[in-house]
Amino acid sequence: MVALLCLIHGITAVILRGGTGDKPEINSLDNRNYASFCDWGNYLCSADSGWRTLSFGEWDFVLVYRKDAELKRGTGTVNGIHGLILLPDRWQNPKGIVFCPGCISWNDNKLSRAQWEQMQKSGAVFLPASDYVWANNPPQPGMAGLYWTATPKGDKEAYFMYFYEGRAYASVVNQRCFRQSVRLVRDVK
Repeated sequence: MVALLCLIHGITAVILRGGTGDKPEINSLDNRNYASFCDWGNYLCSADSGWRTLSFGEWDFVLVYRKDAELKRGTGTVNGIHGLILLPDRWQNPKGIVFCPGCISWNDNKLSRAQWEQMQKSGAVFLPASDYVWANNPPQPGMAGLYWTATPKGDKEAYFMYFYEGRAYASVVNQRCFRQSVRLVRDVK
C-alpha cells in the first residue's frame, strides 16, 4: 500500500481493490457473501488507525459541492494511465507544468511520471481508471474508474463513485459482489 498525501479538506489517501464485505479476498457473485458491509479502513487497518473509506456524501462534496469543484478536477493520463486528477482546495500549478482543470479528455492533461511527482507533491491525487471485475471477466482498465463508498444501500448494494473520460458521479449504486477499487483516506493532523 502506498499512501498519497491529499489536502482536499485534509485527507490522506491509499488505494485498494475488492468487494464491499468483510471478505475482500473472495471472488463470489453471491451478494449474501457480502452481507456484513464494512468500512475497509476499519477492516484492513483497524478502527484506531484512522484509515477509512469516504462516504457517498463526502465523494459528492469533493466532486460536486465544494467551491469550484468542477475546476478542482480533470481527466488525464499520468505515465500512460488514464484517470481522474483531483486538486486540493488551495491549488497552484507547479512551475513548468500546465494542468487544465475541468478538461474532459484523457489527452487534455498528459503528464509524465516526473511531472506527476511534482503535482503530487503539490497535493494533487490521481485515481486510475481501473474499471471493475465482475465474476471472472477481466477488467477493462483505462475506460472508467469505479470506487466504493462507505455507504451501503439495503443489504445487497452500495454506493460508489464513478468516472470516465469527461464525467464523474458519486451517486451510483452497484451490487456488492462487484470487485471495484477502494480509496482509503484519513484525516490529516
